[in-house]
Amino acid sequence: MEALDGEERRLLELAYFYGYSHSDLALILGWPLGTVKSRLRRALKKLEVELR
Repeated sequence: MEALDGEERRLLELAYFYGYSHSDLALILGWPLGTVKSRLRRALKKLEVELR
């Protein structure tokens, strides 16, 4: 998780540790749904690379 910037870390925490859906995250963060999905996907890919 240290490889992620603050925004990416917060997004992953809200999604996976607190169980918010993509739609919930869009409302909470005030972002469009597509932005939430793409940033979450990018953060997961970054984390995957770091774990390898």
